[in-house]
Amino acid sequence: MLVHATRKLADWIEAKALPEAPAEYDLFQSWRANYIYEDGEEFIVFMHEATRYVIMINRPSEAYSGNLAEMFFDVLRRTMLAENVNPAVIERFIKECGEIEYVRNVGKRDTAYLNKAVSNVWFGTRNFKESAAISLPASHLNVDPIENYNYRDRKSPAEKLYELLEKYGLPVRLGKAFDITVRLALEGGDAVRKLRVSPNITFEQLHRVLQSAFNWKDSHLHKFGLFAEWRESYNARPDVELVTDIRPGEQSAGIRSVFNVTLSDYMPKYRKVLYTYDLSDDWRHYIELDAVIDECDEILPRLLSGEGDAPPEDVGGIGGFAEFLSIIDDPSHEDYQDNIEWAKAQFWQRFDYEQAWRYVRTSLIW
Repeated sequence: MLVHATRKLADWIEAKALPEAPAEYDLFQSWRANYIYEDGEEFIVFMHEATRYVIMINRPSEAYSGNLAEMFFDVLRRTMLAENVNPAVIERFIKECGEIEYVRNVGKRDTAYLNKAVSNVWFGTRNFKESAAISLPASHLNVDPIENYNYRDRKSPAEKLYELLEKYGLPVRLGKAFDITVRLALEGGDAVRKLRVSPNITFEQLHRVLQSAFNWKDSHLHKFGLFAEWRESYNARPDVELVTDIRPGEQSAGIRSVFNVTLSDYMPKYRKVLYTYDLSDDWRHYIELDAVIDECDEILPRLLSGEGDAPPEDVGGIGGFAEFLSIIDDPSHEDYQDNIEWAKAQFWQRFDYEQAWRYVRTSLIW
C-alpha cells in the first residue's frame, strides 16, 4: 500500500528522505496523506486515490507509538463498521493493503484533492471528536472542483469504494444491528420512534441519530443513563452514566465521558437507556433494545416507524409543550399567531415519517 506523504507528514513521522512513487502503481492500493496542526487542532488525513474516500486520525500525537499503519487501519475498520460494512470484506481489504510504503507526495491535481479532503474533515469536527465518527461524514463529501462535478453521478467517495469492494464476491453490507424503541415522555401521548442502528456506532453518533429522529437542533447538553432494568424512582441513578462534561481524571466505572464509547461496549448487557436532552427542559427519551439482528444487509441507521410530534426547542419542558399545542390548535387564541411565528423560527414541524426517515438516514453524514 502506497502512502503519498506530504512534507508535513514526512516530518511528523521523521522520514528524512522519501522516494518518489513508481511510474505505475495500483490506485486501489494508494492513498494521499497530510498532517495538520492548526488552531490547536491536530489530525492526519488519508485520501484513497481511486475513490477519494477519506480517513482521519484525530490528535494522533496522543496515541502514536511509531506505528501509524496500526492507527490508520483501526480507524478505517471502525469507520466502515459504523456503516454496516461486512467485517469479512473489511478484513480482506486491509489484508490486501499490506504493509505501508511511504513515498513523496507530488502532483498539483492530487494535492488539490487532498487539500479539499482536509477541508471536508473540518466539517466533521463540528459534531464529533472521535476519529471514525469524523471520518464517516468526510468520506461522503466529494473533493472534485465544482466545474468537474458530474451531477449525473452523485455517488459519494464512500459509495464508490464500497462498489469496488464488491470484487471480493461477498455481501458488502452485512453485520449486526440493534432494533430500538425510543419513547419521548410527553403529556397526553409519547412521541415514539423505532430505529435500527449499528452496534458499532458511538453513543455520540447515536445522539446525532436521535437528534434527527426527533427534529432537535443540538442546542443543549445531553447525557445517557444505562440500566439493566428501569427503576421506579424518577431520579433513580443509572448503573452507568455517560456525560459530555467530565474530565478524564474524574471518570469511574459508574460515570464516564460519552465520547469514544460504542453501543456494543454496553449493549445488550444494558437493554434500557435513558437519553436526556436539554438538562433544563429535561426531555427524557426512554430507549429499549428490542432485538439484536445477527445478519443485517441494510444501510444504517434507519427509521423503522414513528408516531407523535416532538416539541420545539426551548418550549419550556413538558408543561410548556402542552400549552404550546393547545394554543396552536386554537386559531381563536390571542397568542395563536405569535406561537405560529415562533414555531417557524424554531424550524418546528409536526412529525412527517418520510422526512424523518431521510433525516435519520443521513444523520451521521451531514
